[in-house]
Amino acid sequence: MSQIDPDLVRLLKRLKLGPVLPTLPERLTLARAQQLDYVAFLTLLLADEVQRRDQQALERHLQLAGFEDRVDLDAVDWTSPVQFDRRQLQHLFTLEFLQRKEHVIFVGPVGMASHYLSFSICIGK
Repeated sequence: MSQIDPDLVRLLKRLKLGPVLPTLPERLTLARAQQLDYVAFLTLLLADEVQRRDQQALERHLQLAGFEDRVDLDAVDWTSPVQFDRRQLQHLFTLEFLQRKEHVIFVGPVGMASHYLSFSICIGK
């Protein structure tokens, strides 16, 4: 961070953008290498911060919700003998049914991943 102008550091902190400082040197190097213009560089930097804040909000919401288990669709074992329509399941994870104010119910015998999948949808993965 020694190569970053102290006035810039002060301004970023004043605007509550201090968390971009650790990645700023890397982003500056990338911007120079890809010859990004100022708007593209600013967009990249702000997108990083939005993503960081979204992740932080998700973590906070999960903690407040009190979920005991953390599950993720990426961890689904697609080779499992349990049969389900993969395309339909992936469509569910777009969460479009929420905008339509529809419900989703997973039905199946105990141990067939319905609990796992419902928790996965709860965290939007």
